[in-house]
Amino acid sequence: MSNSDYQGGLGAGFARARSIQNEYESKIAEWRAHSNKLKTQVSALNERVVIMQADFDANNHLLRLLMDELRAVKPNSHLLIKQNRDAIRQEVFEECMIESGYEVSSPKGFSR
Repeated sequence: MSNSDYQGGLGAGFARARSIQNEYESKIAEWRAHSNKLKTQVSALNERVVIMQADFDANNHLLRLLMDELRAVKPNSHLLIKQNRDAIRQEVFEECMIESGYEVSSPKGFSR
């Protein structure tokens, strides 16, 4: 093996190593960008959860006020019985889930 053959082989090996390194760096950059995109999406979803929780808490407070008022005005109302409210809530919940494309697979169980 001549010196030029050796250097040619060495150069080809280095070129191949650089090519592999560039491929790895490219894939790492792709995954890093994908990871950053997912982080942004998770952050936005977390913000929506916080907003929805605040909205839920506000509605729950309003419901308590309305229930107190209903007790004073109509103490025998069927809406003052928790089981009746739960049944109404479940019925409306299921209707909303079905309208959103879900199927009722079991009590409180849904599938798409």
